[in-house]
Amino acid sequence: MQSIPASAGADAIFEVFQKDGAVIIKDLFSADQRDRFCDEIQPALEGLNAGVGTEGLEESDIMQELIGEKTKRLGQLVTASTVFRAELLEKDLMHDLLERVFVQGPMDGYWMNASEVIEIGPGSEAQLLHRDQELYPTWNQAGPKMPEAICVFLTALTPFTATNGATQVAPGTHLNASYDHAFDPGFQGRMHLKTVPAIMDPGDCVFFSGKIIHGGGCNQTTNEHRRGLAMSFIRNILVPEQAHSLSIPREVADTMSYRGQAMLGFRSQWPIQDRKHAFYWSYQNSEIGGTIGLDDKTVSV
Repeated sequence: MQSIPASAGADAIFEVFQKDGAVIIKDLFSADQRDRFCDEIQPALEGLNAGVGTEGLEESDIMQELIGEKTKRLGQLVTASTVFRAELLEKDLMHDLLERVFVQGPMDGYWMNASEVIEIGPGSEAQLLHRDQELYPTWNQAGPKMPEAICVFLTALTPFTATNGATQVAPGTHLNASYDHAFDPGFQGRMHLKTVPAIMDPGDCVFFSGKIIHGGGCNQTTNEHRRGLAMSFIRNILVPEQAHSLSIPREVADTMSYRGQAMLGFRSQWPIQDRKHAFYWSYQNSEIGGTIGLDDKTVSV
């Protein structure tokens, strides 16, 4: 994979994203931001069990393979960290890239699908290779010519190495003609594919298409926990995995920017087309933030 410094700007990064389906952005977040974020989420992460944590799943269940038996996943980070909601989610470069990915016409937009800290523990096996676009089966069946449904920013919070579980990526697979699904009957897996590890220093981020084949790597170490921050975003006509607007306290949402609120479903659309009216996620064609009484915040675009 190609690596590009964040300072190169959105156009240069997006050019590689379109060509390869994945690109490493160097130094997306500062050491200070990472340290403060990790301090905030550490207690919740320590109290979390690894694995699926759902009764009734067999050990061979595909969800076990996707989640990881020795992997911790801490979600809904908006409620867990002020640094996340005030700084990380508000990274302008990230939104510059998201607009290039998702906005082709006047009704286009995007919002957050999910946020989670993913910590792959020592001895973890490699994750099943998959496309995040498989979350939307109908979209997945349409093949490579469809516009993006989902894209991901995966930031290293600890070093990502070839031996401690760095995410394995198969560059170019966003252009494949075949878009099979891990849940399809007779699915044979993708272990024959050539992948490369996203080797990163803390603060670096691999930005990849939902069409790209990837998976968490095998952690061959005995004492290293590979920790990353995953933020995924989807086209505004799709439903997110995490029900943000039903699970985030209103008093938390009130503290956020207009754009941050829009990422979580407290506003009807981002980018803004009309501050009073909306077509999607509205109430009688009215912008939902105003309908539920959110302050009419100043908007910086």
